Amino acid sequence: MSRSKSVSPNAQRIIRKSEFHKEFESVKESLKRKFGLNQILGRSKVVQELHEKIDKISLCDVNVLISGETGTGKELAARAIHYLSCRAGKPF
Repeated sequence: MSRSKSVSPNAQRIIRKSEFHKEFESVKESLKRKFGLNQILGRSKVVQELHEKIDKISLCDVNVLISGETGTGKELAARAIHYLSCRAGKPF
């Protein structure tokens, strides 16, 4: 018997919603791995402080200005803040 014949329409909706939620969480975790703090490498005190700042900033719903020299990883920091924040579901 197929699932559609043995399960009520309401149960089918719940199953689809549950499957969608699992897939959404998987994609969200993938984005965090791709753009999160693990992309900013290093163990120095400066890098640890940067990680702490990004963690704190990502909790706030504010605009952030990131400045620095070329090649310092400003875009990595911006993406990490975005994907750790409440705005993660919205476009970068």
